[in-house]
Amino acid sequence: MSMKRSRVFPTMDKHGIKMSSFMIGHAIEKAPDLAKEIVRRGHEVAAHGRTWQNSYAMTPDEERRFIADRAASIERITGTRPLGWNAYWLRNSAYTLDILQDLGFLYHIDQPYKEGATQGRMMVVSLHDRISGHANRGARSRHRRERRHWRGGR
Repeated sequence: MSMKRSRVFPTMDKHGIKMSSFMIGHAIEKAPDLAKEIVRRGHEVAAHGRTWQNSYAMTPDEERRFIADRAASIERITGTRPLGWNAYWLRNSAYTLDILQDLGFLYHIDQPYKEGATQGRMMVVSLHDRISGHANRGARSRHRRERRHWRGGR
């Protein structure tokens, strides 16, 4: 990791490139210096959970604690509160956007769904499958599962 870091960060600095780093709590607990370096270099800190857990399977209270704990952990380690959220595999629950808004997040990386028309306070950044790295990898199956989830298991 340090070899990659020694090549990537100077190249980004040289070209004035800034990134959004969606930090996983477990990873930054093991590598806090990397998380701090990301902030020191002026990159955006965003959150991605502590581990790869599906928040859509949580109760609203569990999901709220899950998100709030991750934001607090990232802020404790980096000194910066994350303003963006990325649910594991882009699978959020029906409550995620309201929870994120209540906790002060400004955006969620998501594939746009109908809530964009009714949730005006939350910016949803569309992520094309080719950018997210999921092109042609079970998209039909994933969308079927998501539709089934939104229909209450039907």
